[in-house]
Amino acid sequence: MKLAQLTAGVRFVLLRTGKRYEVVDPFRGHHVKVRDASGRDSELHRACFVKPIVKAGGAAC
Repeated sequence: MKLAQLTAGVRFVLLRTGKRYEVVDPFRGHHVKVRDASGRDSELHRACFVKPIVKAGGAAC
């Protein structure tokens, strides 16, 4: 799945590195503002491949 498909507040794993992030602002041109586990903000390109983290008991899509 592409990073551009996620909405604000969704946690995900970046497939390239295996690091966990949370979407802060999905509407920043070609980039998405994200926050890593240590609380540091950064930007990733919208085309990055990610795997959303689904909590147990979450809604089935």
